Amino acid sequence: MFNLRSSSFSGVWLVLVLVMLMATLAQAQYNFQEVCNLSGDSWLPTFPTMCAPNNFTLLIPQSSRVQVIGGPYPSACGISYFSVYTFDMQAGFVDARNLCNIKSVFRGGDRVTPCKLPPGINGLSMYPTPILSGKAVASFPLGTSALVVSDPVYTAQRVYVSKVLYGSMIGYVQTDYVCLQ
Repeated sequence: MFNLRSSSFSGVWLVLVLVMLMATLAQAQYNFQEVCNLSGDSWLPTFPTMCAPNNFTLLIPQSSRVQVIGGPYPSACGISYFSVYTFDMQAGFVDARNLCNIKSVFRGGDRVTPCKLPPGINGLSMYPTPILSGKAVASFPLGTSALVVSDPVYTAQRVYVSKVLYGSMIGYVQTDYVCLQ
């Protein structure tokens, strides 16, 4: 019989809980990709089903970011597809050859500094939620750095935001206005 008060049983239970928590967090990570490898001024079509090149549902411009929610899926026509989400909707399937790693993504652990701010603006407001509205929790001034603590999130406002740690304050900032340090 197990003694529920034994330290070895409690230690095993704690490790098991931590492993399950880490697995859940790993599954919750967003996988963003950038539309790439398109010829000329073309757009990436999305399809409701694989191998239906004349039946697209949406066109996505070059360099747009999409959230990959499934795949790669092999198909009968020899093309590998990803299922993507963009523009606040399930977009469909896209050719995997037309998705690349995002070149300007900030990942958790990166150090960033405010940049590309309009003239006269001396820092970024940090907000408690990804919506970037309401009362700011802190200001992230020019010339300082912060630690990125979350991968970017694409919001309904059609902007990417990341959670940053500046001093002892944590808040969300728009990633368009931060650069790697």
